Amino acid sequence: MPDPLPANAKLVFTSSLGLSGTFGSRAAANTHCANAAAAAGLPGTFVAWLSGTERCGTTNCAYAAKDTVTGAGPWFLLCRDAEGHVRSPFPNRASLLVAPTTPLDCDERGRKVSSGVWTGTSVGGTPAPFAQCSSYSVSSGNTPSWTESIEVFTVNGMTTSSRLTATSGSTAAIDENWTNSGGARCTDTLRFYCFQL
Repeated sequence: MPDPLPANAKLVFTSSLGLSGTFGSRAAANTHCANAAAAAGLPGTFVAWLSGTERCGTTNCAYAAKDTVTGAGPWFLLCRDAEGHVRSPFPNRASLLVAPTTPLDCDERGRKVSSGVWTGTSVGGTPAPFAQCSSYSVSSGNTPSWTESIEVFTVNGMTTSSRLTATSGSTAAIDENWTNSGGARCTDTLRFYCFQL
């Protein structure tokens, strides 16, 4: 018989559905997590592990995943190990800033998943450099993160474009690659890590 989750356990899951890197904003990612949790009947508030920038009046402000995911932990997956034991990838808040003890390979319904995940986040829970799907050379000056897939720029009178990439993590990783395994094209569809507050 599988072990039950501890009383008042906080959950973490990888969303079963993904979005392209132009999903729009931190609020959109948090809504994606909240909707996935609600559809699976999970109570509480869920937010995405995500870093980036957003408009703050007339400037851009950075936000960090480590500041969005609050609480002391531990966080548990809905999947069990082969022996039926509960899995806690993050036994405490400090472990969020390093690496999980087990892969985050479980969705909101307890099904195994394996994929890339949008994070925009370096180890330590802070924004990774040039981590979001946004261009900083557009005519408006600065563009908030998670809104563009192609950057258009002019060099020596010639206009060209390039596909943007953003920092992503891997659901299979139990090292720094959980949150920063490199870049994915902003046109790709990736999932989100969703943490219960």
